[in-house]
Amino acid sequence: MLAERHDHWHVGEEKVEILHFIDDCSRAVLSSKVLRTATAPDTIELFYATAATWGLPASVLSDNGAIYTAPIAGRRPASRSISLRWASTSSTASPTIPDPGKDRALPPDPQEVALRQQFVRFLDALQRGVEFFAGYYNEIRPHQAHGRPPLAVYKERDKASPSIEGQVVSPTTKVRRDRVDTNGTVTLRHRSKLHHIGVGRAHKNERVLMLVADLDIRVLDTEGTVLRHLTLDPSKDYQPIG
Repeated sequence: MLAERHDHWHVGEEKVEILHFIDDCSRAVLSSKVLRTATAPDTIELFYATAATWGLPASVLSDNGAIYTAPIAGRRPASRSISLRWASTSSTASPTIPDPGKDRALPPDPQEVALRQQFVRFLDALQRGVEFFAGYYNEIRPHQAHGRPPLAVYKERDKASPSIEGQVVSPTTKVRRDRVDTNGTVTLRHRSKLHHIGVGRAHKNERVLMLVADLDIRVLDTEGTVLRHLTLDPSKDYQPIG
């Protein structure tokens, strides 16, 4: 079982949120993502990225944070989307807030821009620090419950699989974000050549996730629903629907 954890830190007046996926049995930290404001799509994207490396879990446990349990803009919550998509069970970190950034008519204050850039650099440094600690925690530090590092326990235990036919997320899968353009397409670069993939005008301007495993492409909405699954034809620029 995979456990979702949502931590909140404060750095001065700024809030920092960190999403984790942790193996519930061994307590190994499988992934961590530092974010200024965590959202439900961030949770689903990290889930796919984690599954691409470690495989799909049989079940997912999360707390009652809003990014896991609350519908956003009429869509299913992240935990419900994951459990429906993978036929795995889900059980139910603090509620998320809207992005405080706003469009402004006047140019931003140079000092404010400098502070934002400094904070972005801090987030990058914090991400590297979290990953360094996770490596130490997983591979060197003995866990109190096991007397050994969590990753050693994780590797020796049999893993339960979700009740679906085959794992559609392979270890070679790459996860990337995109937005459907006004023509109903998304773009993907394969071996330096740009390809346009038809998704449908009904989805224009929607944010999507793309799971890319060589020529096997899946385009999903932010709930985890597959909008398009295809085998890329490298000889064609446009990949039509059907």
